[in-house]
Amino acid sequence: MILLIGLLLVAPILWILFAPIVLRIDTKMGVYRVRWKGIASFQFSIQEDVPILSLHIWFWKKDFQPLDALSKARKPNSKKKAKKRKSRKKRNWRRLGLRLLHSFKVRQFDLMLDTDDFVLNSYLYPVFHMLHCKPLQLGINYQGESSLQLRIENRLIRLLKAILL
Repeated sequence: MILLIGLLLVAPILWILFAPIVLRIDTKMGVYRVRWKGIASFQFSIQEDVPILSLHIWFWKKDFQPLDALSKARKPNSKKKAKKRKSRKKRNWRRLGLRLLHSFKVRQFDLMLDTDDFVLNSYLYPVFHMLHCKPLQLGINYQGESSLQLRIENRLIRLLKAILL
């Protein structure tokens, strides 16, 4: 019985740590989304020339229109007293940023590019062909269409590992 209760307490924590966080950008379909599988989702879309931000956390969903929030009049803020900055021990922020960046995995990167310049497209064609590998697919399009499909994944455990170690 104690083992079952312990398992029920540990399982959600493990799910939060190991659930994938996926960033997806698809310019063909107009999808711009960050999704934490089974936990939360944040999506940006444009419907009838109005940008909409959608936030979905478990069973709660809310749509925001950022232009409405900007159009409301803001109250003038009273002057705040300047706070003294506490001197902190300097950390190596560059190294931390690189460790965080290396924790991300690029699962899909498809770029179809048209520069509207036939000569430049011709120069880029062999370069894109040489850079073509499994997650990175680059192509030149002579039909006036440019698109990007990007899918990047990470997990909270990898982010914590990059920060703490």
